[in-house]
Amino acid sequence: MKSRILLPSYQELSAMDKRFLHAMAQDQVDSSVPEVAERLKRSNSYTTQYKNRLLEQGLIGLRGAGRVGFELPVMREFLTGQNVEE
Repeated sequence: MKSRILLPSYQELSAMDKRFLHAMAQDQVDSSVPEVAERLKRSNSYTTQYKNRLLEQGLIGLRGAGRVGFELPVMREFLTGQNVEE
């Protein structure tokens, strides 16, 4: 079920969108946007563009000041089975 629902959405994402999600998946719970930027080796302003894109798509949501989390509880598990380059 996860692959039928999540895979098509995942495949439509840009490479950096995918990298952002994979960087988030390293956390057990919600992610700090500055920490995601550090993992991606990008500036906060650059990373914010991708955060906003993923927010608009409904894949992530705001969880407080500077924090985001997956809107779909199964997303973290799904991402562990996907290569970042896919």
